[in-house]
Amino acid sequence: MRRSNKILVFSLIYIICFIYSFFFSTVYNDEIWNYGFSYNIASGLVPYRDFGMLQTPLYFFLASFFIRIFGNYLFSFHLFNSFILAGIIYIILKKLKYKGFILIPFIFLSCYPGYNIFSVLILLIILCLISKKLKYKDFIMGILVGVMFLTKQHLGVCLFVPLIYYSNNKLKSIIGFVSPIALLIIYLIFNKALYEFFDYSFLGIFDFGNSNSILLFLPIELFICLVIVYKLVKSRFRDKGLFYILMYQIVTVPIFDDYHFMIGFIPVLYYFLQNVNIASYKIKYYFIMSLTFFVCWSFKVHQFENINFYSDKNSYLYGRNIPKYVNLDEISNYINVNRERYDHIYFFSKNAYYVKLNAKYPLDKFDMICNGNMGFRGAEKYIKEIDNYCLNNSCMFILYKYEFENQITQTNREIVSYVIDEYNLKEEISVFDIYVN
Repeated sequence: MRRSNKILVFSLIYIICFIYSFFFSTVYNDEIWNYGFSYNIASGLVPYRDFGMLQTPLYFFLASFFIRIFGNYLFSFHLFNSFILAGIIYIILKKLKYKGFILIPFIFLSCYPGYNIFSVLILLIILCLISKKLKYKDFIMGILVGVMFLTKQHLGVCLFVPLIYYSNNKLKSIIGFVSPIALLIIYLIFNKALYEFFDYSFLGIFDFGNSNSILLFLPIELFICLVIVYKLVKSRFRDKGLFYILMYQIVTVPIFDDYHFMIGFIPVLYYFLQNVNIASYKIKYYFIMSLTFFVCWSFKVHQFENINFYSDKNSYLYGRNIPKYVNLDEISNYINVNRERYDHIYFFSKNAYYVKLNAKYPLDKFDMICNGNMGFRGAEKYIKEIDNYCLNNSCMFILYKYEFENQITQTNREIVSYVIDEYNLKEEISVFDIYVN
């Protein structure tokens, strides 16, 4: 294929990815949080020091460039994410040819902007380079695994195992792996955020695992891992790609939900299609089955009958398909009316970023009170800080009434209960309770 045709194909894939992910999929919490982290960095805030998050920050730094260029909108975020999706699909079609169409619907089911789908792209690049003869291959592979670490730390740690196992020059692989990590550490030291980084990204993992475990797809994931281990042992660990894919399955831990399972399943299906011969006349039938599954699942998850494009051009949500269960304008206006009356407005809910970004109220670490995202014993530390601050300052607290009706919510109950017990209920606004000191 000529270069001009490759660019045309990539551009077409990119446009399709953007249209589906931005206009047809429904906005969800992780998307808002990931955008919020990227927006914070684009606004000059330092991760871990100025706001809390569990993940290593590479994805958010890359996304922040698009926000700086195209503006503080979710569509800027999706412009970046569509490059990732298009890159994944382009690699799949290049490597699998027509068989790749069977896998593409699963990519769209996992198209939400975030570090997980970015990690799929990195893994596919690693799998593509495994069989290639490169002059500095060990060093390059080390850099890619280091980049994986900067995207999601426990993925990088796990992929380091096959990296070293298959490396011909282990020193070069280690130097490649450490190089991008060293740049991050220098950045954190320079910005006085190193301790907070270890607290949020490593010590906080203990709280995250204890509080956010979901076992819905665990039996299927265990079966897949057992099959991979069997094939890997049978090959006497000569199948390098399979070892990387096995280590990548840590992406499903500890949240064995449909999304994380799908992220882990994509490279498994990629490997299967790459190594199994399928008669050309059967490919279309498998594609129809895959497409049917995609359509059914999409209607279940996205609920297209409730499509609601946000029309406020001054909002970061402009043009995005948003849910109707929160009266966004009412609570945003309420925050703006009261922002001068109170020294600080705390929003303890999964909707905090969603609403405060719309109200253009400054974000801080207290807007992310998800279990495991506040560092080690984060709830205790946060309550103490809030208590000390509100002792001498006027504070307002906004709580979502139905926060804990969903059993898999990540919002910390201890902090919410502390507000209910220690502060005064002032009024109700839409689906929110307002507490003050």
